[in-house]
Amino acid sequence: MFCRSGQYHEAVDHLYHADIVSVESAGPPGVPLEQKGIQAIKGKVKWWEETFQVHGGMVSDPIVSGEFFVVKMTLDVTNKHTATREFMSELCVYQVKEGKIVHERFVYGA
Repeated sequence: MFCRSGQYHEAVDHLYHADIVSVESAGPPGVPLEQKGIQAIKGKVKWWEETFQVHGGMVSDPIVSGEFFVVKMTLDVTNKHTATREFMSELCVYQVKEGKIVHERFVYGA
């Protein structure tokens, strides 16, 4: 719901555990592939918003298995610094414990 409407800050505030672990498959130079803690995730969201203009996209319905769920996300974005427009596709894998997301992993090119 939050990601479908571009409300990334709200998603983090409402759904993420304070000790969240986030793992990216790849990333820009100098940005760690694994980050821990809610403040690190909020920093990632801020970086995303400062770096990309989102023109559109899609988030699939979740596939749920036990404490895990997966969504496929596709985005049409322009990098604000390079003016390069690109289409991104990824699988977003989340682990939930006690009602909060405790782990997320992003797999690109899905």
